[in-house]
Amino acid sequence: LFFETLRHALNLAEKLTLVVKTSDWRDWHTLLFLYLSICLTVRMAPLTGNIRGALGAILVAGILAYLISRVSPPSADTLNTTWTLITYSVAVLSLLLILSLLITGAVRLVKVFLESK
Repeated sequence: LFFETLRHALNLAEKLTLVVKTSDWRDWHTLLFLYLSICLTVRMAPLTGNIRGALGAILVAGILAYLISRVSPPSADTLNTTWTLITYSVAVLSLLLILSLLITGAVRLVKVFLESK
């Protein structure tokens, strides 16, 4: 199950890469959207000093979402929209993780080669 989940995360990153490669880079809306979506997904992680407050906020938001779902009628459109946003966020974070690991590995490899001479 772990490797299947990992493969699905890689598929998400691959699909996001294809979408980014086929995007219209001359349009400033595309660049702004990419920049803002990266900023949003990176800022979703709480800072180490704010973890207690973030966990409290997540708990309160979960309770409020549960109460609202009990009061309002169920809607498949809301679930589809929310799931799409969550999937997009996971794809962006997976792609950023892969890119940062590749860059870190390349920099450390060059550093090892330069120090050995």
